[in-house]
Amino acid sequence: MQFIRHGLTAALVSACLSAKAAGYTATQITPAGATSSDAWDVNNAGQVVGSYSSAAFTYYRGYVWSGGTFTTLTGPAGALSTSALGVSDTGTVVGAYYDTQVVDDTGALVLGNSHGFIYEGGTYTALNVAGAQATELRGVSPDGRFITGYATLDDSTWRGFVLDRSTSGVTWLGSTVPGAFTIVQGVNNLGQVVGDERVPAGTGPVTRTSFIYDIGSGVRTDQNLPGATRTAYRDINDAGQIAGFLVAGGASQGFVGTPASFQSFAYGAQNDTILEGINNAGWLVGRYVVDADGNTQALLLTPVPEPSVWLLSLAGFGVVGWQVRRRRA
Repeated sequence: MQFIRHGLTAALVSACLSAKAAGYTATQITPAGATSSDAWDVNNAGQVVGSYSSAAFTYYRGYVWSGGTFTTLTGPAGALSTSALGVSDTGTVVGAYYDTQVVDDTGALVLGNSHGFIYEGGTYTALNVAGAQATELRGVSPDGRFITGYATLDDSTWRGFVLDRSTSGVTWLGSTVPGAFTIVQGVNNLGQVVGDERVPAGTGPVTRTSFIYDIGSGVRTDQNLPGATRTAYRDINDAGQIAGFLVAGGASQGFVGTPASFQSFAYGAQNDTILEGINNAGWLVGRYVVDADGNTQALLLTPVPEPSVWLLSLAGFGVVGWQVRRRRA
């Protein structure tokens, strides 16, 4: 397996990024009629949620994929576009939808502000942060307790937040510098949250930082991957493995691991891959760019057992077979 370890030079990082990831089986997830598709999260039951576009409708629609079967999520009443972005182990789906269109500065008709939604037990419930211009729900913990997202506030910032459904308490994360944009997405059952933040620096370059935030202690740890010009943390499982993407040499590459030891992924002719979700079994979901127009293909990566694991399994089968034959004798 091609691992990149802390301390290697940027040149070596770029060289490693050009190869597809070893030790994983890649599965394309493509809803019928999709012209472009994304995969955003995978739960411990193997259900995948995402969104896709099609010539049959305008904008995007969310979906749930379970064992090869797709269910389209059209969103709350009046929704024009829907994205399913997080799923719990019991099948609770969170995401974002748009129900208005506005004319932008160029005179084009575009979608208005987003709203968050929770899809649970076959029912959609809108969730909007009080006082926010727009809300987007990005993730939900496997046990369904925590919901993450971000909202546009009156101070011209996009602030990340975590909602504790057991107490209805909201924790705000991110810079209050005007124009700052904080994405809070992945959250595990231990209350560890991951995301990334972009903060304007006057006339200088934008500062980009990924972070892990512990809800229980209130401690935020900023960190980026070595050799990358940009790092974006997107999800974290209960073992502390992080999935997301990095930029090095001008290309976006998916990754899984930690700053001390991580593996990178590159798929498609455009060499542009982003990972968004990981479950406790190490399943990864995301997307890669398939053409120059920016259309994407939803992707599921499942770990292939190491040879030693297969040998142990075969040995175990052999012992069971021997015991069965012995009993029959």
